[in-house]
Amino acid sequence: MSKNLQFHKRSKHIELQYHLIREQVQKGKIIVKSCRTNNQTADMLTKPLARAKHKQHTAGMGLASA
Repeated sequence: MSKNLQFHKRSKHIELQYHLIREQVQKGKIIVKSCRTNNQTADMLTKPLARAKHKQHTAGMGLASA
């Protein structure tokens, strides 16, 4: 959506503050890239992960297990 301004049914309720990203992409100030799940540390906050991936992402956040 940051690159394609075409209207979509699912995007009609996005608040104006979130259009900041689109504007910054257009100005060339930021580049939006895809991030695979192996590198997406926030995955541990949004879905269940296998123990190995959970440990990897926990370490990536700088958290230690007790």
